[in-house]
This record gives sequence, structure tokens and C-alpha cells, in this order.
Amino acid sequence: MIHQLNRKQFNNVRDLFSNLEENFLAVVSVFEENIYGEIYVDKIEDPSAALLFLPNVRNFFLVGNEQNKLFNKDLSIFLYKDLFPRYTEQYKDKNFLVYCGDQYFDTINDIFSNLEKIETCFYEIGDRKNFGMLEEIPKDYTIVKIDNKLIERTDLINYQILPSWFKGTWDSQEHYLSRGFGYSAIYNDKEIACVVFCCYINEAMDKCELGVITFPEHRQRGLAKYSTAVTIEHCFRIGINEIFWHCRDSNLASKKTAEAVGFKLRKKSYEFQGIWK
Repeated sequence: MIHQLNRKQFNNVRDLFSNLEENFLAVVSVFEENIYGEIYVDKIEDPSAALLFLPNVRNFFLVGNEQNKLFNKDLSIFLYKDLFPRYTEQYKDKNFLVYCGDQYFDTINDIFSNLEKIETCFYEIGDRKNFGMLEEIPKDYTIVKIDNKLIERTDLINYQILPSWFKGTWDSQEHYLSRGFGYSAIYNDKEIACVVFCCYINEAMDKCELGVITFPEHRQRGLAKYSTAVTIEHCFRIGINEIFWHCRDSNLASKKTAEAVGFKLRKKSYEFQGIWK
């Protein structure tokens, strides 16, 4: 049987997630009540296996005893007969991602069907760099903070990326404005070309994870590098010295951007991608 924990019961299972917390601030953010998440376990008291689900970004985190065959079977049935149908309209034909410890690599397909295994890179900021390269920002582009003033610029092309991002990793625009930050490259004061944003931040506000999106027509101009450099400088100014960056190993552009602004490769692992049907 699968049991869903209520918010007051989350700490019953936090120890099981300790290894994933080292690499995923999203997991930390759920336990610190900064973002919404759902946790399902094999038993309420002294659980041995658990699944954390982040509805807004369609991410799953699987932990605990991978040999708990009854939980694996019941969880699979629950996912495909209950949870997936419940969100079908919201996530129609979209990908979802599963993260887990190495111990689950051989049994994860007993739970999720038709997953693709993808190598990922975990970066952490290294030595502080001299960002004199900011003088090289291409003509017609400016880097601006993603604050309430920019958010109100609904006339900008690609404006929709901002509310989409708020809904995904911050639950709401108000939540972002109270704790988050980010910077955007604006083209000719009429178009959002690139955004770099704090995806997750811990309660103490001394660790964060950054994400970047550059629109296709503005790529290969160094905008991600410039915008990320400004965002890192902002982190340092407000006391955040542990900054993380995740990307797929095949994403050469993201890896190049990360390394150009001082991130160092910490480890490699895998994520599993499925299709929400």
C-alpha cells in the first residue's frame, strides 16, 4: 500500500533523502517549506522507501530500499492508475524526470515504464573570477535585474518566460519577489533574449541553484555567460557563496557557460526521462 504524508509528517522521512539533498536544492526547498511537494511512502511510521513528487516541474525523487519489491510494485500501480491520470490534462504529452541514488538504477524500470537514462553534470562555483568580460556585452543588449519593474513589462517579446518560470520553481510571482533573484538580457528594449534565475534557494539563503534559458535567435552571442556572471556577482553581494548548476552532459553550451564563469564539475550522475501519458 502507498501512503501520502501530510506536511507535518515530512520529517519522518527526511533522513532517507539526505544523499539527494546534497545535490538537489529542490529537495531541500520542499522540506524547508519553500516550494510545494508531495511525498509517498511504504509506511507512515519508520518508512523504508519514499517518492517525492514536484508537480510544478514534473520531477520525481526516489529514495530508500530499492529491494522493497512490494513498494516498487504498489508504487508503479499507484503512479499509472492514480497520479498520472490525475495530472494528465495539465501535463499532456510532456516529459517528466526521475532522480534517484545509484542503487535504484537496476530496479527503476520496475516502477516507471520506458525511461531514457541520461548522463548529467553537477557543477559548483569555484574560485571567484574577475568578470571584466562584462564590458564585452554585444551591442543592442542590456543586462537587467528581474524585479517587479521588469515583470510589469508585458510588452516585451518572450515575456511569457517569466510567469512560466515563477509557476515552475517558485509557486508564485510573489514568492519569487520575496526571496528570489535573476537577471535578463534585453534586446533593443523590446525583447527578452536570455534569462538567468535562481531556481531554488535554501532557508538560510546561503546556497542557491541557477538555471538559464536563451532563446534560439539570440544564441552564440555570449548572453548566457554575461547574464550568469552578473547573477553570480549578485549572489556574492548578498552572502551566497555556494552556487550550483546542473545540466546534461550532452548540453555542451550549458557546460561551456558554466565553466566560463567559474563553475567546477563536482560529479556526474544520471537522470531518467519519461513521457507523461
